[in-house]
Amino acid sequence: MADSDDIQAFIQPYQIPGASDELNETLECMARGFAATDAKLREIIAEFHKSMKAGLARDDPDALPMIPTFVNRRPTGTETGSFLALDLGGTNLRVCRVTLNGDTTYELAQQKFTITQEAKSSRLWDFIAECVGVFLEEHDLHPAQGRRMIPCGYTFSFPIFQTGIASGNLSMWNKGFTV
Repeated sequence: MADSDDIQAFIQPYQIPGASDELNETLECMARGFAATDAKLREIIAEFHKSMKAGLARDDPDALPMIPTFVNRRPTGTETGSFLALDLGGTNLRVCRVTLNGDTTYELAQQKFTITQEAKSSRLWDFIAECVGVFLEEHDLHPAQGRRMIPCGYTFSFPIFQTGIASGNLSMWNKGFTV
């Protein structure tokens, strides 16, 4: 919003014709809390960037917590192949086969497994292996001819200190996990 006229234009739609002055004043007060000038938005953005940089540098414990990424490019949509994908969250493990067709389209087969309390506390890796085994068997999946493995990507929904594109160290367990 550029100036006070723009802020008034922002607030105007929140007035209710025929409503009491008290209600419209309350609505105007609430709307003003969400209105911002261009200068204020630039100030917010600058502070956000400053907090992100401090979080990445770990200089300030009150800064926005940030973990660096090692992803250095985006997919183009021309990628091809079939891959396993594992997504470990707080309550479910999803095992997927994703086939990329090279034309920005894909095919997906997936199965969701509820993570047991036992898996959260002592048998996590056995649980994951068992679920992958069930998925491979039920979908009759095998490595491609001449290969020993099926390529696999893994989404790990827990805080880690990433040390490379495919490696990192767990910061801490959360979401009820105590493995």
